[in-house]
Amino acid sequence: MPLALPLLTTRPELGQADLPTLVAFYEACEQADPRDHAPTLDQLQHRLDHPPPGGRHRRQYWETADGQLVGVVNLWMTDPRTDIPPEPSLPASFAPPTSQEKSALGPYPPVVNGHLGIMVHPSYRHQGLESTLLDWAENFVQTYGQTTQRDGPIPVYLRATVAQDRTVEQESYGAHGFQMVRCFQTLQRSLLLPVDAPSWPAGFGMQRADTVQVEDWVALFNDAFVDHWRFVPLTVAQHQHRRQSPTYQPDLDWVAVAADGTLVGFCTAHIPYEDNARHHRQEGEITLLGTRRGYRRQGLARAMLLYGLQQLQAAGLDTVMIGVDRDNPNQAKALYESLGFGLKESWLNYFKVFT
Repeated sequence: MPLALPLLTTRPELGQADLPTLVAFYEACEQADPRDHAPTLDQLQHRLDHPPPGGRHRRQYWETADGQLVGVVNLWMTDPRTDIPPEPSLPASFAPPTSQEKSALGPYPPVVNGHLGIMVHPSYRHQGLESTLLDWAENFVQTYGQTTQRDGPIPVYLRATVAQDRTVEQESYGAHGFQMVRCFQTLQRSLLLPVDAPSWPAGFGMQRADTVQVEDWVALFNDAFVDHWRFVPLTVAQHQHRRQSPTYQPDLDWVAVAADGTLVGFCTAHIPYEDNARHHRQEGEITLLGTRRGYRRQGLARAMLLYGLQQLQAAGLDTVMIGVDRDNPNQAKALYESLGFGLKESWLNYFKVFT
C-alpha cells in the first residue's frame, strides 16, 4: 500500500539559481538507477543560455516543506508546425510523401509536438507522486494547445520515453491514457574487436559535413528520414543550433557524396569526453546514420557505419553505442547486428493526443 506523501508544493524553475539543486537531484536519481544520464552543472547552464529554436521548454519542481526537491517535470513544446501528418498514424505499409511531394500537396493542419519526462527522487517513488506529476503535465499541455493560436485549439502530440524496466512509470502513463506505440533500443559494440574496412560502391566517398551548405545537409537529412515513424522535418535553424554547440565535433561529422557531387548519406559520431572522464571509460556513439532515397540497397549505410567505427577506434575508444527503432522499416537493426552490435537497453515510447 502506498505511503502517505508529505505536503508538497510545486513551482516553475526559476533559472540559474535552481541549477545546483537540480544537479544534486539528478545525481541522487542516478545513484539509485544508473543510466549515465545525469547532466552536469555546465551542461544545464549551457542549455539554459542557449535554448534550441522552434519551441518552449518548461521545467516544474515539487518540493517538501523544508525545500527538498523530490519531483521534476520536463516539457518541450514545439511551435505549431504544418509539416507533420495528422493522427492517427498511417499504416506501416504506407510510404510517407517525400519533402517535394508534401510541398506539392500543401501543408497539413497545424499541430504541436511535445516531449515529456518525469522524474521522482528515489525516496519518494511508488507513493503516487508520479501520477501527480503527470496530472500537472496534462493540464499544462491542454492549456498550451488551447492558447497557442487565436483561431482555435491546436492538437498536441505528446510523447514520453520510459526505460523498459521502469514498470511503475509505465503503469502511470498507461493509467493516464498514454499508449505504448514504439520500442527504441540502444545497441553497443566493442571496438577492441576488429572493424572491417568499408567497401564503397564505385564513385562514392566520404567528406566532412562542414564542407557542404547547411541547407543542403538539412535537405539530405529530411529526405533520408522522411519514411521513419512519426518523422518531423529538421529546420535549418535547428541544425545551425546543433553545429554551434560546444560539444559539436566537426571532425566526426561526415557526408557520403556521389561522383556527380550529390549528397547521398551521412554518418555522425560523438565522443562524450566529459562523461567519459566522470565515469572512467572510453565510449563513443554513432548519433546519426542515414541514406537518401534512391541510393539505398547499395551498401552505402554499411560503408558509412564502418567508416565511423574506424574513426572512433582510431581515437582510442573501446566501446561504441548506436540507437535504433526496433521496427525500423529499412532493416537498420539487422545491419547493426551484422556488424557486431548487441542489445544494451530498450526504451518504450508512449504517446497521447490532446485536442
